[in-house]
Amino acid sequence: MREQAVLDWIDAGLISYVTMETGEHRIQLLDEQLETSGPLTSSFTFLELSRGIDPETREIFAQEQRRRRRELELEGLDYGAIDVSALTTLIATRLAAVVPDPCEVTVYQGMVYVGGAGIDVARIIGDGDNPSEERIRLVGERALEIASESLSEVTMDPWPAKPRQFPGGFPPCNALITDGQLNMSYGDPSAPVLTLAPISLADLSPL
Repeated sequence: MREQAVLDWIDAGLISYVTMETGEHRIQLLDEQLETSGPLTSSFTFLELSRGIDPETREIFAQEQRRRRRELELEGLDYGAIDVSALTTLIATRLAAVVPDPCEVTVYQGMVYVGGAGIDVARIIGDGDNPSEERIRLVGERALEIASESLSEVTMDPWPAKPRQFPGGFPPCNALITDGQLNMSYGDPSAPVLTLAPISLADLSPL
């Protein structure tokens, strides 16, 4: 973000500020605390915007806050011998090849989004104490579960199955590591209703 743009927004009254005893203006900063599943882990400051700010300018600030918030979520995670960026991209590619129109699959900072629902690949890989292969398998399993739940809201069926095709509605999610590959499918493993292209573990090693 350019300094001059911020100064222009201050002059235009788009950013809240406080007046010091010396008469100088200071941008109003607020502390935002970020919690995970335990005690406070980190915090950062962000600009308080006045209510009259235009939507485009507000979105610029919002994007920067989301980016920084995500960076804080990922600080200190140990991915070990797994290339999280490669895994995120490959999971997204495999899902994009099978999701129905008009659903989209997107990637953002270690997350895969399917129909608005997020699969936090980075956190699954970085938070776990399991061996690398098991963490990769868990990512695949979680990706299948979230995709099925999210897309079912669009198709109105227990995607990728049909109504009453499986007990309980949703098809089983199968994520297995075999022969050096992550294999993902829905339904009975011996006769799946949908199989995704495998992901080679060799493609997930950091350079």
